[in-house]
Amino acid sequence: LFIPIKLTLSPEERKKRIINPDRLGRFKSTSLTEIPMKKGLIKINHPHVLEIDVTNLSPIQAANKILNFVESIKQ
Repeated sequence: LFIPIKLTLSPEERKKRIINPDRLGRFKSTSLTEIPMKKGLIKINHPHVLEIDVTNLSPIQAANKILNFVESIKQ
């Protein structure tokens, strides 16, 4: 069973996350000028795609949404 998951977030939250210094420890850029902000997101055309706006979700909340979706598909 293949379930594509697409995570989205608001542009404001994306900027906030990009400049977070914790990214440096994962070898990610913290420069807003190095990361294209207007690049379109990929389009996924699949019957089981799950798109979640994680702007106001914790990682645990997002994970629970994914697990619940997977369980609903398996039934």
